[in-house]
Amino acid sequence: MLKEFYGPALAEKNYAILSHCWGAAEEEVSFQEMDRFVTAGEEERNEVRRRTGYKKIVDNCTQAQKDDLEWLWIDTCCIDKKSSSELSEAINSMYEWYQGGQLCYVYLHDTVGDTLTHWNESMTIPKWFSRGWTLQELVAPSVVQFFDQNWECIGDREQHASILNRITRVPTRNLEIGFGGPGPSVAQIMSWAADRTTTREEDRAYSLLGLLGVQMPMLYGEGSNAFRRLQLEIIRKSNDQSIFAWCWSRMAGLSDSFLADDPSWFRDCSNVISLTPDEFIKALAKELPEDELHKIPAKRFRTFTVSNDGIQIWLPTATYGPISEVKLACCQTTDRWQEYPDPHDMPLITMNVALFPSDCFRFFGYFPKPATTTVKFTQLFLPYESAKCPGSFTFKLDCEALSLNGFVERQVQPDVPKAKDGSIILSKANDFALITYEDAKGDRRFSVLLMYFRDQYSTFVRCPPGELDEKKVALLRLHALEEFLVECWENIKHDHLPRSIQGVRVVPKRSYGAQAGCKVTIDVAQCSGCCSPSENTSYHFTDTPQLPGIMWNHSVGSCCMYTDLQVDSYGAQFFLAKAKVKLGDYGCFLRDGEGFERQGNVFDLAMQLGIDVPMVPVKNVVCHRDKRTVGKNPLVVRPDRLEWNVDCSHSYPSLALYDAVGWSLPVTEQLVAFLNTLSFRLSDAILVARIIQCSECSYDIQEPFPSESMDHAQDLETWRKFDTTTPLCSLMTPMSWRQVSSSTVLVETLGNIKGYFAVLTGFAGEFDEPVRSSEPVNLKDAVEFLTDIFGGGNFNDFIGKITFFNELPTMFKTGVSNEPRVEVDNHSGVLSKAGETTWEQRIEGLVRFLAQIDDRELDSDLGITAFDQTELWVKAIELRSTPFAVEFLRTFATTYQEWKPESQKRRIEFDRHKFLSKVEEIKALQEVLARIDDKNERRTLAEDMAGKVLLTCWDGITIEIEQVLEEVATRFVNDEASDQGARIARARRISNVGKIFMKAADYIAALGLNPLRRMMHDAADGISKHQLLLTEQAERVRQNSDNADHQ
Repeated sequence: MLKEFYGPALAEKNYAILSHCWGAAEEEVSFQEMDRFVTAGEEERNEVRRRTGYKKIVDNCTQAQKDDLEWLWIDTCCIDKKSSSELSEAINSMYEWYQGGQLCYVYLHDTVGDTLTHWNESMTIPKWFSRGWTLQELVAPSVVQFFDQNWECIGDREQHASILNRITRVPTRNLEIGFGGPGPSVAQIMSWAADRTTTREEDRAYSLLGLLGVQMPMLYGEGSNAFRRLQLEIIRKSNDQSIFAWCWSRMAGLSDSFLADDPSWFRDCSNVISLTPDEFIKALAKELPEDELHKIPAKRFRTFTVSNDGIQIWLPTATYGPISEVKLACCQTTDRWQEYPDPHDMPLITMNVALFPSDCFRFFGYFPKPATTTVKFTQLFLPYESAKCPGSFTFKLDCEALSLNGFVERQVQPDVPKAKDGSIILSKANDFALITYEDAKGDRRFSVLLMYFRDQYSTFVRCPPGELDEKKVALLRLHALEEFLVECWENIKHDHLPRSIQGVRVVPKRSYGAQAGCKVTIDVAQCSGCCSPSENTSYHFTDTPQLPGIMWNHSVGSCCMYTDLQVDSYGAQFFLAKAKVKLGDYGCFLRDGEGFERQGNVFDLAMQLGIDVPMVPVKNVVCHRDKRTVGKNPLVVRPDRLEWNVDCSHSYPSLALYDAVGWSLPVTEQLVAFLNTLSFRLSDAILVARIIQCSECSYDIQEPFPSESMDHAQDLETWRKFDTTTPLCSLMTPMSWRQVSSSTVLVETLGNIKGYFAVLTGFAGEFDEPVRSSEPVNLKDAVEFLTDIFGGGNFNDFIGKITFFNELPTMFKTGVSNEPRVEVDNHSGVLSKAGETTWEQRIEGLVRFLAQIDDRELDSDLGITAFDQTELWVKAIELRSTPFAVEFLRTFATTYQEWKPESQKRRIEFDRHKFLSKVEEIKALQEVLARIDDKNERRTLAEDMAGKVLLTCWDGITIEIEQVLEEVATRFVNDEASDQGARIARARRISNVGKIFMKAADYIAALGLNPLRRMMHDAADGISKHQLLLTEQAERVRQNSDNADHQ
């Protein structure tokens, strides 16, 4: 019998309520079937009685009778699911109904006997624990009893509380005594549902309504929007900021919405508690001065609202460039009263946010925070809707050229999804991947970093010196993210390989449609130096099945070309060939309109070199781009002028092609490999990759740029026979042939380094003038420029003001290395001696800095285990964008770690003779540079000279650092006011400071070598890129000679 009760009538009833997993629809008994069961025919009743769902109802009633309960509620037959209003009412009331029952029977249909008492993580859990609706059915009732498939009672919720906690994440205390006192946070409740599933996607949200104390209408069909609506309803009713704590521990991912996609995003929040406004204020006392906290209106701690511009909320915010850290009124703890009896000690959960004037998004992962940034209470508008874009993005990697250069894929970090063909798949949850390649010897490596967010992507390439652990990868990702926020996403990226005249180039090319994604071509090619790390020219590159590898298309951006033709259904662009050309011809393109100048043919070159590269051209079908048939008429093509160049003077006529057919280079591994081997020999040369051949060709002498379309030659009097039957060709440059563009900024910087160094050393007349300024250069300009190159005042806290460049002229001219420090006279621009007071003040200031560092870990006997949590670490990592940060930090570290209180003070002096010898080497390179016109040789020499100058300067700076820090360490440890125990502690602090500096240097080094550091390291390793280039050229000449003799 079915009977309906409402309100007080329901409250008076003693009833049991069933919690179970639904079986197949045809096995359950519906409301309509139960309602007419008594009046139904015997056949229909028997059919119902045979169902497992009916037996479940009967067994449940039997148990309720045993427990002296008159009524029983079962969702399968007590809800009219055909009535949308009744279904909505039931869903919104269900938590209350389960809460009001005297007993809740949990029927575990897939369990025999008491499997809960002895359950462990290696065992399969009953299905009931994985369903979304059963969560509230576990939590809401006052008494919950568990039954196996035979309706044998196997215990209650209180008895199995500890096991249930491990399975469900619901705290044991709440399972035993309920939810009296401070209730669970929104994030905790969401975490309980993280791994639960429902048949309908919307039910993942609807099943949480009662647990979260909100109501909303049911809109089946809205999909994932239901969970977003649920969160907005919570925000309208509650000020619990833990709703933003989802994925707080995640190490990757980006999101343009500050609401979670589904409950699984709260998986790491089972111990996240919310704080009251008073607790939040106390926890902020370390971040904000007390007087400032009391000035903040109390309303800002209690309220946040939803508007059409986002979720409006005031939060403590610390900003670091484009990235901000936002603190939430919640923290993670397993027992708030035992762990943090004083709310002042509560570590707040934070969000990493990229803030812009009209937009913001959230990113996850490791984030070294500078110790010097002020926290401010800031009004934020957090977006709650994600951009409509694909949930994932595929990067197809083309690494064929790498294997030819001896590189293989070594590692992909982190562990991201891959397609069957090895493509990398990124998404909101996995926004980046770092792929590391290494040569066979293991002494050369580089990493390519891929990023994807909001339907935009970017690629980066770095040459880190060693292994990359998780935090180094995270730091590299953060560095790339900072670039990602400000740069064009389709740029070609380049990084020069250390100790070589080669560079890694990464060319991204996006595709759309069914094969949407990005093809990333990676190769290693000649690079003579002074290279640009990024080029916004990827649109020049063409990659079609008709071409042997990716090619630079010279028709892109050209003012005049033929675009009327399709070749094998692909659009193609052609230049006019005024002389006969063949496939595989190489040379240069004269942009003054005189056409292509042939210099040789790659297949002839292969024969000369004794390399077997079969020349089997591929025949192509040629038609007009609108696919019109021409019959016996000629195919008429017309030159296409770009709108921006209406004054084009190229004498490109209209052409009539008879029996036109296309021919393309063969797409074979042998040809692709051979073209790659020619990257040095044919650097920046142009290749004929495709030709159009015809039996006869005519051109119109009157109308080189006709305005009307014609299918055939109408006035034969104006047409003349063309000189060649191969009038059109596609001109390409294989990517491996094309040299990386030189960086104008870097070339200028190298010239200034050389010129200003010459000013300080007295050889300015023999070197080029610096190009930094048109005004006459004095010592003050030189000191300022070179000091800035090495980091300027960024290291003042650690070493004080660097004075080496101030001393350099005096040391060089007089040979005195240990005179008192000298400084620039700001008025005259000359050097004048500073008093001994300056030296003393510098040492005393650095001693005070060591004493005032507020890191208790520095005085520990256990060493630095949590080094990345110390203030000193954060200050050091903050210097990661400074060109020579790694060298400075390593020198600091080595000096401090090698210092011993019992040792005698080391004698560290400047070696003037060694310095003079290096200057002579630099002058000799300048003399060579003055005699050379070849651009590649000049680029290598410019890098060689700059590297030697930087190394020479760094040797002097190193001497200064060691002199200063030796004195600082000695005075710090041997403080007369300290007893023996204090001196031992201070010596330990010195050593630990060195450890932190060394760790920070290793992490920053993972970002790779910037150009100036790379040049200096090459010089330190005795590498001359000019000699490497000359050796390569000599080897090429030798090979040509050997092949000529052989033939």
